[in-house]
Amino acid sequence: MYFGSFFELLEKQPEVTECRAVEEALVPFVKMNFDGIKVDLLFAWLALKEIPDNFDLRDDMLLKNLDPRLVRSLNGCRATDEILRLVPNIDNFRLALRSIKRLESLPA
Repeated sequence: MYFGSFFELLEKQPEVTECRAVEEALVPFVKMNFDGIKVDLLFAWLALKEIPDNFDLRDDMLLKNLDPRLVRSLNGCRATDEILRLVPNIDNFRLALRSIKRLESLPA
């Protein structure tokens, strides 16, 4: 099971509403509202006792022996980090993304 005690802990938080585990998805996640904000929370656990200060999610060794669904979950974060690393102006990039999202929500 991808969600256990953490999911139960989330459900008990007063800021969390409409909390549900979507375990059948290609990349399992928790869908919830947190303090009025819609959140899709992805998971991946690693074979590490603690996270070092120099932790680098780009390290391919992190993917070794992981369940394919966890690899897909990590790859989403890894791809986002790589895009942000390559974009010359992050503020302009974020503004462009927000504008596109807003345009998509307008009626045709």
